[in-house]
Amino acid sequence: MISVCEDCPVIKLTSSPQPFANPRYLFVYAAVGTAATIQFRFLGSAVAISVITAVGNSRVKDSLNGVLTPVQLQNLFGSLETIRELPANLQSVVRGDFLLAFNLEMKIVLGFAVASVFTGLLMWERKQIRVP
Repeated sequence: MISVCEDCPVIKLTSSPQPFANPRYLFVYAAVGTAATIQFRFLGSAVAISVITAVGNSRVKDSLNGVLTPVQLQNLFGSLETIRELPANLQSVVRGDFLLAFNLEMKIVLGFAVASVFTGLLMWERKQIRVP
């Protein structure tokens, strides 16, 4: 079991059979739980951004593969300013493909948001834990 030193804010191990009898234990467990929750939220956000970026980039590359040369595609992903250097008919095609990729990315964001709502509902407790 984990306990808090009486004289100092140091955490030490103890063999207390009832760790929640002392309100100080709740503080330690609440801190660990809060930190873990924040870490999982950051991890989930990083995973979502990675998935969205991969899907959007592959969608644009696949749709523009036959329209632009490989050099133009490489320059396009290096800087979007290269769209202005393309002929007018290709500019509208490239912008349209980026728009479709963005719409797909927003659908994926919506999916992650719905999943997070359901995850939050699964963690809901009727009797909320209170730390004094």
